[in-house]
Amino acid sequence: MKKIVHSLLCALTLSALVFAQNGSNPSPAQTKLAGLNAEVVKLYQAGKLSEALTLAEKLRQRSETLLGANDPQTILAWLNVGEIQLGLKKFKEAGVSFRQALKLQELKSGPETALVSTLTRLAFAVYNDGKNDEAEKILTRALAICEKNSPANDAQTAEVVELMGQFYAFTNRLDKAATLYRRAYEIKANQTPPYKDMFLLQLRYDCALIKLKRQSERAELQQKVGQLRAKSGSSVTLVENVGILNGKALEVARPEYPLEAKRAKASGTVSVQMYIDEQGEIVHVCAISGHELLQQTAENAAYRSRFPPTRLNGKAVKVTGILNYNFVPQ
Repeated sequence: MKKIVHSLLCALTLSALVFAQNGSNPSPAQTKLAGLNAEVVKLYQAGKLSEALTLAEKLRQRSETLLGANDPQTILAWLNVGEIQLGLKKFKEAGVSFRQALKLQELKSGPETALVSTLTRLAFAVYNDGKNDEAEKILTRALAICEKNSPANDAQTAEVVELMGQFYAFTNRLDKAATLYRRAYEIKANQTPPYKDMFLLQLRYDCALIKLKRQSERAELQQKVGQLRAKSGSSVTLVENVGILNGKALEVARPEYPLEAKRAKASGTVSVQMYIDEQGEIVHVCAISGHELLQQTAENAAYRSRFPPTRLNGKAVKVTGILNYNFVPQ
């Protein structure tokens, strides 16, 4: 749950387009709000999150005044504010925004599945605010809605199942995480056509299995991956393996030496598998070998490390590789 897709920032503009497509012209108020929203999107895409948040909050207030608190565009305005707050790591404030959006959504008569996206974002916010129990309850509700209202192989269900797997992995409940990752993988692999990019889910599932020492299940996963590649052909996302990453990093963050590890005189090399996107952003890490008391601190340090984008034939590419940490007894 380190990342979340910020996909709602164009929602107000899209809402205005729906009015036009339905044969009715947007009102002057809707047109004005859509223009403000375009400015919010522009600032957000330029990385000017503080400015985007100021304007998004202004937009939300104007929407409440001009259209009403329960208007769909006002709800979307609350969601946009929450998304930007997530980007600024203002998790407590984001939780407030998403709760308000959820409250307004629940008052409307729309499909229950419309709540799922808001619930998952709220769960992300409260998890990062240190409220694990609440995050678990929210995600459980989101999954229950999917299971009640959608087919078993529904794409939205798969995303929520995978997100719950991430939550349990980050809260060190790996058995639950592996079960959920397996379910998400099976749903996505059986889509027609199969999901184009299942590489990250594969890494997450494999990481849980490594830590649980389930070698036979890992072998089964690799067999399924091979079958999926054969089925999907060129549609599978290509990722370059660049080997050892220590010499390629802009900065290798220094890990802490946990007190428990000191007492046990734990030492040696911890190898961390990393998945880095085209912008050099760290998407996933997994300690694949080394003393168990040192693996978490190595993963934490790996997430704090910095890497440049990797280019192949002039094009930025996603990469995997290994970052090694050598621990000396203290």
